[in-house]
Amino acid sequence: MPNEASAQPENQAPQASLKKAPTEDKQATWAKIEAVYNAAKTAYLTKGATLANVLDSLSATLTDIKNAETQGMGGLGAGQPEMELPAPPAPEEMPTA
Repeated sequence: MPNEASAQPENQAPQASLKKAPTEDKQATWAKIEAVYNAAKTAYLTKGATLANVLDSLSATLTDIKNAETQGMGGLGAGQPEMELPAPPAPEEMPTA
């Protein structure tokens, strides 16, 4: 007996589709970048950090932000959208051997 919640005909295989990517908040992302830049500028100008250390830290932090944005939602870390797989059929819908 087919599940009434399922909108698929009995003889049609379930379809997989891509999940929608979360809406990116460009303002929030750019605020992170500005905060990192301002912290680096303050460390160099007022706290006596060397330019080399500030640039290394800035580069590493910006790379971390980039990686979090581009790889945070990918399937298997590939930077690709995740697949939205249909729910497995209920036990009574599974074919018997």
